[in-house]
Amino acid sequence: MDRAKTAIQAQPEIKQLQTFARNLRQWLIESLAEDDRQAVSESRIRTLLRAANLVDVSLLRDFEQLMEQETAVRVMLYDLLRETGLAEEVQLDAITAEEGQETAVPWLSLILTAFAWQQNYPPHLLDPLNLPPHYTPAGLVLSRTATFLRQQVGRSATSRERIARKLTPEPDKPDARPAPLSETTSTTRPLIPVRYPEIARETVRLTSDELPPEQTAVRGDPITITPADLPAPPQPPPSPATTPNPAIAQTFVAAIRKRFGRSSPQPMLMTRLHVVVQTQPDGPPLPGLQVKVWCKSVSGSVAGVTDENGRFQAQLPVPRQGSLTYHVQIIWPRNLGGEKEEKAISLNADRTTFTLPFYRQYPTHTTT
Repeated sequence: MDRAKTAIQAQPEIKQLQTFARNLRQWLIESLAEDDRQAVSESRIRTLLRAANLVDVSLLRDFEQLMEQETAVRVMLYDLLRETGLAEEVQLDAITAEEGQETAVPWLSLILTAFAWQQNYPPHLLDPLNLPPHYTPAGLVLSRTATFLRQQVGRSATSRERIARKLTPEPDKPDARPAPLSETTSTTRPLIPVRYPEIARETVRLTSDELPPEQTAVRGDPITITPADLPAPPQPPPSPATTPNPAIAQTFVAAIRKRFGRSSPQPMLMTRLHVVVQTQPDGPPLPGLQVKVWCKSVSGSVAGVTDENGRFQAQLPVPRQGSLTYHVQIIWPRNLGGEKEEKAISLNADRTTFTLPFYRQYPTHTTT
């Protein structure tokens, strides 16, 4: 039995979902022996995630807009109950029955507090000025919260609607049985003699001289259609590799030129870096993965996601003589571990395009 699905289906409208979320957050705070709501307020959680460099402003803005939709709220609460284990260990019926004030729901606080409950870590101990290491219980609370936000924002609208339909309570079906016949209703009709004037008493017969002449249809040559007569099907344009935001990329390129171009009398050249992400060499591509490119001793970076072919493209400056080292980081999806992988590559002006692959698995070769 899917207890998470049952709990969400018990909330027929958005107001009931919001009340359930507020009461669940209050229960989590009380279960962690922490009554100071300011310690887990929405603004403090946002500051924690931004200080840990786990989310950006655009991701938080997209998530807030997403929580204005009933389908998104329904799917998010369902995922949260399942991933944190709350659906299996908490009496959700009692939380659902409670009534709360109709105020704005602190969604970020609810999500972080739920993952803190999973790690049995008091969330009020998290400090933006003293961030925990990544692989500590406190660090896992922050990283899993950020991964959960990216999962909700990155889900397609079609997939979200499909899941939400399964979580929405079914409307009451009307009784399909026919109504019983009334005792006064007659079920038979009296026999009434009917005369049909179109039926003649005498049969009319026509002789061969009175019949109209037969007409033979005139047919020409059969119509044939050759492949040359058919219009050519439209060819879809090739999907280009995803490129970073132009404004952010220009700022990053300007910083690189300012840092490394002062020692050269000639301006730096531009080259392309193609990042290819696959499950294994020549294997299926992995679209939608976050990619970040930066250079040490230079503030800023360029970032984006891989396209449907698992590619990400960036134009980067290089010196006319020598080379320049760039660092590339990707975040594997949660079902493949969810950790970050980083590589470094030296770019020079001898080539116009460099390719940097990332593979989740490498083929194993056995020797005899």
